[in-house]
Amino acid sequence: PKNKKWKDYIINYTKIRNSIEWESFEKNISERCNKMWNDYYLKWLNSELEETLQDFSKKNGLPLNTIKAVLIARRICLALYFRITTSKITLYKYDDSRIETYCIFRGVNFDDELGTEIKKATTEKTDKKNSVEEGLKAKFKLRASNLLNTELGFNLDDVASFDGVLPEERNWLNRNGMNQKLKNRRS
Repeated sequence: PKNKKWKDYIINYTKIRNSIEWESFEKNISERCNKMWNDYYLKWLNSELEETLQDFSKKNGLPLNTIKAVLIARRICLALYFRITTSKITLYKYDDSRIETYCIFRGVNFDDELGTEIKKATTEKTDKKNSVEEGLKAKFKLRASNLLNTELGFNLDDVASFDGVLPEERNWLNRNGMNQKLKNRRS
């Protein structure tokens, strides 16, 4: 991975994975992921929740500064990625699962940021809405790649073929109804 912290994360993960504490550590991560996924993300994706992404992110933000936080974030992002990819959800005028995952996970609204960027552009005597939108899409693509590839250690080409996913992540996804989606992604 490109993130220098990953060497420490890999060492910490390996230590915990091989310790007698692994079972309780893994159970804690699974429970936290279940709560986040079922109480928020799944309801939000199904339009069953009134809370906005921004409000949720402020309350439940996940700073990616510990191995535990990274492992939780990886599962949530994998679930979002596979859910969006297989159900063709497009929330922000995007046809890119990585960007959709980034927007949902980070609580960012493309349309809101586009409005701000357009206001800046017209203030600067530039009112080329399409070029502003394309520029913002490129910026979001870069942010999504940074989150998924650098901060969370995914190689998305590997993930799409289901390599690079930890066994406990695969089990959690299966237990949360992604088993059919994952089988479809493999073929």
